[in-house]
Amino acid sequence: MGQVAGYAQTAGGWDTSRAFIGTTSGPTLISLPSGWSWSQARGINDSGQVAGSGGPDAFSQQAFIGTTAASTAIPLLPGAYSARAGYFPLNDAGQVVGMSYRIMGPAGVWIWDPEHGTRELNDLVPQEWHVFDPESINDKGQILASGVNSITHYVGPVLLDPVPEPATGVLLAGGLAVLAVLVRRRRPHRRAGSQCA
Repeated sequence: MGQVAGYAQTAGGWDTSRAFIGTTSGPTLISLPSGWSWSQARGINDSGQVAGSGGPDAFSQQAFIGTTAASTAIPLLPGAYSARAGYFPLNDAGQVVGMSYRIMGPAGVWIWDPEHGTRELNDLVPQEWHVFDPESINDKGQILASGVNSITHYVGPVLLDPVPEPATGVLLAGGLAVLAVLVRRRRPHRRAGSQCA
């Protein structure tokens, strides 16, 4: 579409920044959700929807999705006091991923869409996985994040692949994590200069 998303700020600092959509004709500010004073765009999809983070003051941060006409604050996970969108956080279906912060308990990772609302990603993956720091989501709904597997002890990038029905298990950890596990299993257990009997 020839559009980019970004943000500009005044000399007042980052909490005066405003998200915009830019074209060769110039920038157009993204509408702020009601009561907000700042926003920063992280990504744009082919429909011209922008996702990012912002808030009503310097002490608050919440994710949003919007256009130049209107924006919506993405509801926080239960117990969260703030949230941020991932670095490439939305796809053409309008799904957004990000991370929430809590005073008590671990940070939460989430996916949001208009139909299902905000959902905790760790409730949607097999029990042996713990997912953190979701960075991006593609048009297939696959999410690139970091994860740890309590069985294989793999820690690193994972590709979460959604299945059609959320109630039946929802996301399967695959992609990079599976490749890493397969490589680890096929690698001979030897060190340089020594052999196993």
